[in-house]
Amino acid sequence: MRSETHAAPPPPEPAPSPALPPAAPARRPRLRRLAARGVILMLLAGPAAATAPTSWATATPAQREVSLCAAALDDQARALARQAGDGDTAAEGRLRLVLRAGAAWLGRAWRDGERDEDQAHALMDEAREHLHTWSATRQSSHGTACLRDGQALWNAASSLERLLLGRVVERRQQRLLDTARAARGPAASAASR
Repeated sequence: MRSETHAAPPPPEPAPSPALPPAAPARRPRLRRLAARGVILMLLAGPAAATAPTSWATATPAQREVSLCAAALDDQARALARQAGDGDTAAEGRLRLVLRAGAAWLGRAWRDGERDEDQAHALMDEAREHLHTWSATRQSSHGTACLRDGQALWNAASSLERLLLGRVVERRQQRLLDTARAARGPAASAASR
């Protein structure tokens, strides 16, 4: 007997499947919404909010530091916005850096458990009054140190934190520039756009 080996017949070709629609590209707004929800959940799970101080005198050293820097950077931002509103294009770039540093300081306060926005504004107003009692040299050196430290905080932030804070910076910059242009008058505002 002779053994013959036969190859198994090839399997039948699968029937062509109907064409599937191409996958939709990822949508950025949806990703941003999901990221924002994730951050909100992380923040809610973070440290509990401390009892908010009622005045500058009862604020902790960390709260004072953040308030002083936020006030100093806010003053710088307003001055730069006025310059940008007057047509200084270089001031807009500097304005963004100052706003980023300020947002990083506020992000640090938020991460440290400060959740009372009204109290934060009240402390910043008191810090601004406190700053205005200082000499111009001391105010300038303090503002420079706050800008440097705020930029370091920005650089140390996660990409998600920078994304969310960046949106705050964009809105704040636009509001400041709109206010500066409106202060110049309607004709000047229309001409600069």
